[in-house]
Formats: sequence, structure tokens, C-alpha cells
Amino acid sequence: DNTVCAIVANSSVACWGAGSVGQIGHGASPASVHTPTYVSHISGIVDIAVGNNSACAVEKTGDVWCWGEDNATFGRLGDGELSSATSNTPVKAKIMNAFKITGSNNSYYALVDTSAIASANPP
Repeated sequence: DNTVCAIVANSSVACWGAGSVGQIGHGASPASVHTPTYVSHISGIVDIAVGNNSACAVEKTGDVWCWGEDNATFGRLGDGELSSATSNTPVKAKIMNAFKITGSNNSYYALVDTSAIASANPP
């Protein structure tokens, strides 16, 4: 899409470019911005991916946060909802123990630490 996001020196995220459906993530009314603008309410970011009208970031805790257009067909925000809603601030995705994320068009893929999941949920 026409949005760019980057992890900055303090492990926060800044985005710029198209923002018509909240993909800047700064909490303001959807609009395009021409300078890097901090994404609201997230920190300690170790990885980020930008897809079609949305973005997702991984915190050092393993939590994944997404913002932008959810889309009723694809559920891009990962929160379990399939809606045409948008979020101009990050929402927590239903995944844990992630350490890497990538995105392509309408989907995101996270690598998770399965040993952490196994130790958190013993048999």
C-alpha cells in the first residue's frame, strides 16, 4: 500500500503516508501524513510488517498489535473480529509468544516460540 512504518531508536514505531483507514496508528482522524508520526500506545517493538491498509507490530513480550483496516473478509487486525471497521490505534491480536511477523497484501504471518507456549500450558 502507500504507508511506510519503521521501528525507531527507542523501540517505538513511526508511520507515514496514506492514512485513510487508520493505518498511521496515531489515534487521530484518518488522514495521510507526510512526516513520520508515532503509533499510539505501543513500545518495546522488535518487528513490524505493513500490509494492505494495515500494519502489525511485535512487542518484546511476544504480544502482537495491529491497526488500520480490519476488512470483513480477511480480519487483518487479528482480534477475532471480521468487520469492516478500522482502528486508528493498535488493537491486541489473539496471538502470543511471537518474535517475528511478516505481511503480504491481506494476511499476516507470525513466528511464535512454541517452547514458551508449551511451558505456559503444561499437560
